[in-house]
Amino acid sequence: MKTKVKTILLLFLFLQLISLQQLAIANAEPIKTDDRQKIQPLSSSEETIMESVPQQRPNKPLQVGTEYPIRISNDETKSDIQPTIEDILTNNNDNDNDNENENDGNKNKIDTAKVIKTYTFSSVGATYISIHFQTFNLPDGCYLEISDGRNNGSDNVNGRQSYIMQGLGRHSLGGNFWARNISGDTVQLSLTCDKNVIEKAIYEVDKLAIGKL
Repeated sequence: MKTKVKTILLLFLFLQLISLQQLAIANAEPIKTDDRQKIQPLSSSEETIMESVPQQRPNKPLQVGTEYPIRISNDETKSDIQPTIEDILTNNNDNDNDNENENDGNKNKIDTAKVIKTYTFSSVGATYISIHFQTFNLPDGCYLEISDGRNNGSDNVNGRQSYIMQGLGRHSLGGNFWARNISGDTVQLSLTCDKNVIEKAIYEVDKLAIGKL
């Protein structure tokens, strides 16, 4: 009788243990597909492919251009940088004028005095520089050349960047406009005027945009 009772108790305990195991399995959170993929080891071929993939650089935005305040003006007292000044004398022949010059007796000879004021700005490592004009108003007899600073009279002129603005400047805006970019790390502004109107030339740069890689 006692042996039979023990057997029944052992059987009951065994069944309870099985029930608890099944309940634990049923309540366990299933492994997600993504989790299984994460813990699966790479095969030898996959390791070779991963080694051949170049390392990506940290996410860093490309710097297109940064603006810097600066003052450049025909009025040297307002400029942050000072110009080089060159006085030149040009001889022009007026073929339509048959009057003789009373001073030297040479027919149709006209001497014109000009002034060239050149401002040069450089930024180490720059890939381009753009100039913003706050005001721009040049009288007749004046023009402003914007270039990369290479001497037009030198042997190395291939690819030299240069363009000229007159009057009210780009699109005749008279100010508040960006000039065309100059590639490289140097920009040069050369104002050429008849000497008698140089003081009437008005232009003011208030900022630069400098691009770097």
